[in-house]
Amino acid sequence: MHSSDKIRKTVSAYFSTLSAMDVEAWLGLFASDGTGHDPGIPVLVGHDQLRSYFNGLLTHFSAFSAAHEEIFLCDSGAAVRWSVRATTKSGRAVEFAGIEVFEMNGGGQIQRARAYWDPAGLGAQLQG
Repeated sequence: MHSSDKIRKTVSAYFSTLSAMDVEAWLGLFASDGTGHDPGIPVLVGHDQLRSYFNGLLTHFSAFSAAHEEIFLCDSGAAVRWSVRATTKSGRAVEFAGIEVFEMNGGGQIQRARAYWDPAGLGAQLQG
């Protein structure tokens, strides 16, 4: 059984470690075989693929502030409404929002994270 407090703490840490751009702390929240899925890319499986994805973010952004706005708990997981404000390495400010669904494993780590957001909208901001 997963405690609501543990799930909330893990979800909160997911967003705070993204904002801190701390890849190792972020990875530590995932099971070693945990998965991540963003729209438009293949499912990321395991720490190596998740690390590559996170490091890709670091190549594009100089600042990244991700905030969870609402957390909806259910059994061993949560659905989260979130927003991001970021600054590209070239100084362009962007904002986007979405929903992420998390499933935790028996040890309280993220087994699966699946995000729903609009990459085309972000792309338009980056091009605009």
